[in-house]
Amino acid sequence: MLTRSAGFADLEQLSTVALGRVALHHKQPFRLDQLLEAYGSVFSLTKAGLEADLPEEALQIALGTEAETATDRFTRQLATYDSLSGNGKDPLWTAVTAYYAGFFAANALMLACGRGFVNVNPSAVSAATSRGLYSVSVSPASGAGQLNLALSKIDQSSHRATWHELQVLVDFLSAVAGNGPRERQTFTALSALIARPAWLSQARNEINYDFARDPFQASLWPRELPHLPDEAAVEARILTIIAPRAEQRFELVIASCASLLGGLFQGFARRGGKMDPQRKQRRLGCIAACPHLTWLMM
Repeated sequence: MLTRSAGFADLEQLSTVALGRVALHHKQPFRLDQLLEAYGSVFSLTKAGLEADLPEEALQIALGTEAETATDRFTRQLATYDSLSGNGKDPLWTAVTAYYAGFFAANALMLACGRGFVNVNPSAVSAATSRGLYSVSVSPASGAGQLNLALSKIDQSSHRATWHELQVLVDFLSAVAGNGPRERQTFTALSALIARPAWLSQARNEINYDFARDPFQASLWPRELPHLPDEAAVEARILTIIAPRAEQRFELVIASCASLLGGLFQGFARRGGKMDPQRKQRRLGCIAACPHLTWLMM
C-alpha cells in the first residue's frame, strides 16, 4: 500500500525534518508570517525570493501550524463536498467542490513534508519583497539545530503550480529504489491522474466556466469515495480505473493525498509530536459526518 512503500518511507523522512516532534497550539499561533517577523534579519534575498538558516524548532512549529491549518481547510471542504454529492442537486458545483477538496489536500500533504505553498508577507525582511504566494522548501542546514528555509515567489497560477509540484513529489516517490513493481505502478498511475489528459486545474475550468452547458441537464458521475473503505481499495482503484471522468480523478486524488497525509500525521504522533487537540477534534467531526470516510483519520 502507499503508506507501506519505500517511497512513503522517504516521504516520512522529509516530514521528520520539516515537522520534527513539536507541539502545536492554536491559542499561540506561530505561522510563517510570524517567523519572518521574528527572524527577518537573518534572511538573504535570492533571485527567487528569500532564504535563511533558522532555529529548527521555530521553523518546525511555523510549518506544522501551516500544515495543520491547510488540513483543517481540506477536511472542511471534504465534508461540504460529501454533503453536496449526497443530495445530488447541483452536479456542476459539486464537481468544483470536489476539485477544491483535492487542491487543499494536495497542499496540506506537501506542507507536511516541507514543500507546498503559502501566502505570506515578507516585507519585514525587505521592502523589495511583497505579499503573495511563495513556494516552501525546507532542508537540513549546516549548523547544528538549524534548518534551511527557502521561499520562492510564484508568479503563475497557484493551481497549476500546486498540481505541478504534487506531480514532481509523486514522481519522486515512484522512483525510490526500494519500491516494488506494484508501488511504482500505483505512484505512476497517480501521477497520470494529476496531469492527464489535462491538468486537474484545466479540468476544473472546463466544468466551472462552460457557460454553454445546461446546468439542469448535468448529472452526477459514478462516485468513487463511497466505494473506497480503506487505503488498499484506493490503491486498487487507482490501478484499475480506465478513462476516468475529471470528477473521478478529483476523488481519487483526494483519497490518495488524504491517505499519505494521514500516514505522515501518524508518524508525527509516534515521534512525540502533538497536534492542537481542539483543531484535531474539529477535523474528526468533519470526517465523522461522512460515514464512509472515517478511515481518513487526520
